[in-house]
Amino acid sequence: MSMSARGARRCATRPNVLITGFFIAFGLLACDSGSRIDITPSGDSDCVVSMTSNSDGFTIEMTLSCSGDDHANCYEVTALTCQGDEKALEQPIAVETCPGDAYCIDSCVDGLEAPGHLWDIPGLLEVEGCNTYEDG
Repeated sequence: MSMSARGARRCATRPNVLITGFFIAFGLLACDSGSRIDITPSGDSDCVVSMTSNSDGFTIEMTLSCSGDDHANCYEVTALTCQGDEKALEQPIAVETCPGDAYCIDSCVDGLEAPGHLWDIPGLLEVEGCNTYEDG
């Protein structure tokens, strides 16, 4: 292969490298939940979850009660504060379809691989003032 053919080939691959890099960077950003989420064991059988959106500062704090020992199987919201407003829960909010869904915390200690899914707990979205997707 001549020197000019190699140079032309190298130049032809640079846009591919740039495009590939762009898609990788975009994919990593898309996986980012765009929020700060802390999951911390509390007491004998609870998790305290604090979530703050990086885009608008929307904040939710909740306590998830766990049915298993050692902060395991945390599928019930027993205390909830949204935007600083403490919500009076008549009964715990069931974290539906758990285990199995991406928002199911199996262990407070281990947390979640993609904790941004916690924003999507169906029962949480139904509580007035706790749905970060609603306008106003």
